[in-house]
Amino acid sequence: MFEKVKIINCPIYMNKSDIKKCIDLLGKDYTKIKCNIYFINNEIDFKNYAKDKLEDSYYEYKSGSLHGLCCSESSGASTIFVFIKNTISSYGVERCYYQKSILRVLYHELRHAYQHKELNLPDYKKELDADMFAAKIMQIYDKEINEIFKNYELYK
Repeated sequence: MFEKVKIINCPIYMNKSDIKKCIDLLGKDYTKIKCNIYFINNEIDFKNYAKDKLEDSYYEYKSGSLHGLCCSESSGASTIFVFIKNTISSYGVERCYYQKSILRVLYHELRHAYQHKELNLPDYKKELDADMFAAKIMQIYDKEINEIFKNYELYK
């Protein structure tokens, strides 16, 4: 469904097909979004995909916290970075927490891409809107998300 969304690389223990299935849960309003998604797993990914665009974010990346960033471009496209360094060590072998945490950040950033394209929200409302959206989607589609990721095992 989301032909304009390109997943450039994947988090460890997730694949493009399953991530796309999760994005498809968002529905047709989100088909208007044109974006590239980068999952920054480690320093090599940062150098390969993000360094030229996000030089100022290197120290934020090094902190190792799970977070995202949506950059709007003048063409109307967006670039989404999901920084997942140290996520496995933070969540251990609980694959559902690992995958759902990353997915929640992705939904949050996709909402920002949608805001750039479709919504005219004041800046002070954007973060709350994206947080509420991601939480709502994770709750509504919990069963479907569990089904998509049911065959994954961390540390086989």
